[in-house]
Amino acid sequence: MKIEVRHDRPESAEDTTVLIVEDEIVGAWSMTQQLDQLGYRVCGIADCEKDALELAETYRPKRVLMDVRLRGEGDGIAVALKLRQRFDQPVIFVSGHLDQATFERAVQARPVAFLPKPVSLTELDRVLRA
Repeated sequence: MKIEVRHDRPESAEDTTVLIVEDEIVGAWSMTQQLDQLGYRVCGIADCEKDALELAETYRPKRVLMDVRLRGEGDGIAVALKLRQRFDQPVIFVSGHLDQATFERAVQARPVAFLPKPVSLTELDRVLRA
């Protein structure tokens, strides 16, 4: 599933656009509302590798919030590695599934941060501003 998010407010140079890659739609919409409260623009939501890569290529977001588990083939770590290779796009992993082996794989994508679910609004804002 791929959702492109439209905004009423105009885009400005100071805007930080964010792509959400999350397999749970309720969690993705909740994160979208949190980001909107903080003044960020969500350009889209994807729940699988193919849609995430398409949205990233179309919008070139400044930040990507990436769940480790996704629908279909591949996972968030594979997507993060491809984003890094194709666009030099760093990600922020947001997941409740970060055992040691998963963490070690994820580090290869050189993420900005790892945030546990549920994400604190304050922590999310701090990491996005870094």
